[in-house]
Formats: sequence, structure tokens, C-alpha cells
Amino acid sequence: YYSVKVEDHFWHWLYLPLIGLALAFVSCFHAIAEQMREVRGAALGLVLVVVLLSVRTVSRNAEWGNPISLFRNDAWQYPNEEKNWFLLGYAFFEQGMADQAIRAYTTGLAINTNHAYAWSGLGEALSMAGKDEEAERSYLKAISIIPESPWLHYVLGLQRLKTGKIDAAIEALKQAARLTPPIPMV
Repeated sequence: YYSVKVEDHFWHWLYLPLIGLALAFVSCFHAIAEQMREVRGAALGLVLVVVLLSVRTVSRNAEWGNPISLFRNDAWQYPNEEKNWFLLGYAFFEQGMADQAIRAYTTGLAINTNHAYAWSGLGEALSMAGKDEEAERSYLKAISIIPESPWLHYVLGLQRLKTGKIDAAIEALKQAARLTPPIPMV
């Protein structure tokens, strides 16, 4: 449900081709250095370039060390891309950081209000924060966008069970069961 634009993560596609380009560059560099009889200076220059690129790679690995830092960086670099905020919200939720998750989901939903699974994620974060009525409204908003989703009816049913709305919970869970395709017997 997340669309990835080429400009968002274009550099991921460059890793493998860059190895070939680097080898070609080194070969050309070495040939030119031999013709100029400056192989040692050229080698030192190449070592310096490799060290600088390695430092940059190590610093990027720190960003990728955990989902929160990765998605926080993506949200900072591409603040108008709702998927970055939704992924950041999910990362916060997974770490039990409900208030931060709510803020991230809300920021993303301000960009795109028609994303059912973001409304569902917001509902989970709101429920975690003890904001049960808001959570139920969030699940209902998600269902209004994709009414045929069994998952959305299921989480609504669980939310209603949590708040003691047993009859409403049973109805939501029955709807989830009706929408779930049968599992073929092998």
C-alpha cells in the first residue's frame, strides 16, 4: 500500500552497478598513472577516496541501525511523503512509544487522509495510549475507506472487546469472518 518513487530511494539501485564503475575507474586511473609514471601518488589518491567513502558508508549505517532513526531521517528528507510518516509511526508503535506514533501518523494523515492502514495504525497507537474512543473512530474511518478489509473489521472488534462493547465487537468480528476468504483444504 506504499508507493515508492524512484527519486526516494534511487541510490539503493546504484550499489551493485557502482562496483563495476569503481573497477572501471580504478583500471583507467591506473593506466593513466602508469603513463605519467606516478603510480604511487595515484594509489595514495585512490586510498584517500576509498577512506572518505567508507566513512560516509559507516555514518549511513548508523542511520539504518534501527527503524526509528531510518524512518525519522526519511521523514526529515521527504516531509511531504506520507509513507515516511506512516512508517515512522509504525516504528514508534513497535517500540511502545504511543504519543510519538500518534504524532507521526497524524502528520502523515494530514498529507493523505485516504490511507486506511494509516488510520488503522493510528487506531492502534491511540488504543495503546488509552484513548479508546478515538481509536474506535480511527478504525471506523479506516473501514469507511476499505470496507471489504477483514483485518480492519477484526481490529475494530478487538478494540470493542477491550472497551467492553461485547455485542458490537461480536458483530465486527463476524463481519471480519464473512470477508475472510476460505482456506482451501489440501
